[in-house]
Amino acid sequence: MVSPILTTKLFIPPTRSDRLARPRLVGQMEEGFRYPLVVVSASAGSGKTTLLSEWVAASVHPIAWLSLDPEDNDPVQFITYLLHALRTLKDDFGDTALEALKAGGAVPLEEVLIHLINEAAGFSQPFALVLDDYHVITDPRISEQLGFLIEHLPPQMHLVIASRMDPSLPVARYRARSQVFEIRGQDLRFSPEEVTQFLQSIMGLEVSPGDIAALEKRTEGWVAGLQLAALSLQGQDDIPAFIKAFTGSHRYVADYLVEEILNQQPEETQQFLLKTSILERLNTGLCAAVSGMDASQSFLSLLHRKNAFVIPLDSEGQWFRYHHLFADLLQARLSQTLSEQTVSELHKKALDWYRQNHFLVEAVNHALAAKAYEPAAELIEQTARSLIYSGRIKVLRDWLDVLPDNVIQARNPLNFFLFWIDLLQGRADFSEDAIQEKEALIKALPPTPENKQMRGELIAVVCRILALSGRTSQAIQLAQEALLNLSPNDSASRSRVNSALAISLDLQGQAEQAKPVYDKCYLQAAAAGDHLLGIHTIMTRGLVQFRTGHLNQAANTFQAIIDLHSQEDANMLLSTGMLSGKKTKGTIFLPSGPGFIGMGHVLLEQYDLRAAEEYLAKGMDLCRQGGLDGLFIGRLQMSRLYQATRNLDKAMEETYFPKDAFSRADDYNVSTRQIMIELDRGAVYKARQLADPFIKILKGEVVNPRLPLLFYEIVQAVVARVYIAMGETDEALKLLDKLEATAQQGNRPGRLIEVHLLRALAYQKQSEGNLPPKAIENIIRSLEFAAPEKSLLIFIEAGPAVIPLLQAVETNNTVSDEIKKHAKLLLQAFSERIESSEDQPVSSSDALIEPLTPREMEVLALIADGDSNQEIAEKLVITIRTVKKHTSNILGKLNASSRTQAAAFARQLGLLPEEE
Repeated sequence: MVSPILTTKLFIPPTRSDRLARPRLVGQMEEGFRYPLVVVSASAGSGKTTLLSEWVAASVHPIAWLSLDPEDNDPVQFITYLLHALRTLKDDFGDTALEALKAGGAVPLEEVLIHLINEAAGFSQPFALVLDDYHVITDPRISEQLGFLIEHLPPQMHLVIASRMDPSLPVARYRARSQVFEIRGQDLRFSPEEVTQFLQSIMGLEVSPGDIAALEKRTEGWVAGLQLAALSLQGQDDIPAFIKAFTGSHRYVADYLVEEILNQQPEETQQFLLKTSILERLNTGLCAAVSGMDASQSFLSLLHRKNAFVIPLDSEGQWFRYHHLFADLLQARLSQTLSEQTVSELHKKALDWYRQNHFLVEAVNHALAAKAYEPAAELIEQTARSLIYSGRIKVLRDWLDVLPDNVIQARNPLNFFLFWIDLLQGRADFSEDAIQEKEALIKALPPTPENKQMRGELIAVVCRILALSGRTSQAIQLAQEALLNLSPNDSASRSRVNSALAISLDLQGQAEQAKPVYDKCYLQAAAAGDHLLGIHTIMTRGLVQFRTGHLNQAANTFQAIIDLHSQEDANMLLSTGMLSGKKTKGTIFLPSGPGFIGMGHVLLEQYDLRAAEEYLAKGMDLCRQGGLDGLFIGRLQMSRLYQATRNLDKAMEETYFPKDAFSRADDYNVSTRQIMIELDRGAVYKARQLADPFIKILKGEVVNPRLPLLFYEIVQAVVARVYIAMGETDEALKLLDKLEATAQQGNRPGRLIEVHLLRALAYQKQSEGNLPPKAIENIIRSLEFAAPEKSLLIFIEAGPAVIPLLQAVETNNTVSDEIKKHAKLLLQAFSERIESSEDQPVSSSDALIEPLTPREMEVLALIADGDSNQEIAEKLVITIRTVKKHTSNILGKLNASSRTQAAAFARQLGLLPEEE
């Protein structure tokens, strides 16, 4: 059940007839309509809300209002109330956006804001939205969303923020751009003339000019302080003495004045104030239930008339609230005067009233405050699912964090809801023991209809996480079971399950079996309105296409995501596999970010480095703005890009960053990247150390359940590279034979490109630099797979040893023109790479005074192999004079007197592998 909207939060506080009119400030507020943003920032009790309500009453422009409270610290709830506030100006405002929010699942909040912005642009006249008490908002995600809204406000819309502190927004930047109008505490302070008018005309006090000046000086024009002081002055015989004693900080003055106000009230009024101070909002029925006083309406009306910090929330005088400062002080007094048990009983009475009136969220809050954990647990079970589906995870998490562990453990639903939240927030334990324990608990649920639904929903979430964390066999088993338990009408859950099933099958190398499951997932995601899930699944499919070497297919997949400009586009793509073809200029669609990152993968492999960098940067920026998945793979591709541009230190730096909160299937990519960088540096020994866990897995010494077939193949390939670099070519060839068998069966050209390339290098290594027929055969076979996909970088990453092989292909009369053309492209890329990196140092060991350049590293490796200057010149296609120059540089940098000593020093520094 979705919690009802509390419409009193949308009411504009009415102006009081006995207020002190402040036309100067109202005029300044109206001037603020020339700016997109108005910030009214001042301490508690400065008159912010009073000024805003007076301005709204006087303004000729339409103005919407939203009073915020701590429960709005949830992005989904915040945007929901934002939309409902704007509906007070236009009845059908945000219909599409609200439907998307109600759909639940992965709510596209940025898309909702885009809908809001586009609809606001259709207003025919300027209007404003007031966010009162914004200081209660502490969730940084909400500030990010609000910043996005401010950056894209249409000219008609103006935002007014009232807060006790500056909002977490780039106000300084807005100020520099003349985009914000500010009213601060000093602007709100009463002037001496206003103090006089307030005390004499409004409060009816006979105060001398000297006493007024003293009081103004002591309060510094602070509105709440003056109001409290004026209330305390009523009935005082010695006004000058009171004012003289009126000193200290605002906090102490407020404590003193509240004591004075409370002490001057009748006992019954004091009891009413204290007992109802536990309530965030007040009405007759609620106050009567909590206080036990039938005259609650009279109390509220009297306190309102006396200006005793009771603020009306509607024009009918039905709902009120205490001023926040006054409420805080009343609650402090409450804890001093009443026992903990009595206060708990007050919360229980509030709990009963809210429960009877179907305000479940408020009922839970009071149940927890009363430490009535069993009723709280029962209520949480009733509302938890709606909170999860609406994306209000934080509210539910906060509740469960308060409940004692024994209460949660005694209730299976609560235990599962907590696990579900852990999964969604990335806080779950994904060890094998933990997964087995959760699976056992899920299966142990009694076979009731409610438990069957819960079991299916939880398995849907679990199996998707298992798929993304690499446990594909478990994910497939759970997914198949979940599909049997889920209702055919539960499109949201079924789409999650089919997403997990399709991804798992794909990662297991079963692409044909995965295809129809992908199609089901897309259709169900579209039916559920969960386009983020659909896009993420399309992205994952594109990455599998890329990793298996189907670059052209992957490019089409990623381009389809890039071309999305709206939720309608996304739903059309998911439903039909096509796009409308219409593009809206200037439209920002944050979920397209992963598509840019994916296209960066393809462009990088095709060695278009400049375009790859642009796509990766744009995609990562969009993912960062939207809080979307993609930064992990984006940074790994940036590492590969830096390596391609010979910035190996930066390439390695990109691999050192916090992993996602839960274990990922592609964590192995971090180690793989680091191994590739160390091999490029010539630090073979370090690469061997990094590869050691992989070697143990391949030898069966360690069982890794998180390596599905596609990942296993990538591990095989990188270990084969290490074996070749170490001269263990027989081991490498055995490994490549196994890799070829599975890759050929699964039609994965990317792996076959690598198999034949590495095999050619291994045969070349065995022949000590010569080009045996087997090496030529394999390099040709590799190019046959690579040419149609325009795959280049994989050859360049293998290093200069590939050059003689490519040269042999170029002069081979039996090779097709397409293969020769591809070989020529690669030789040209190598030539450009050598020219641009000849003088760029590659750091290997911090012990070197000056790092060796890539070319010097290549010469050093050949020196260590015992090659003569002539042999080195032939292998590297350089002159003997150049070899001698590089050798001299190497000896100087290593502080060595001979070639033999240089090789020995290099091994000690980890630049070369140790001799066996």
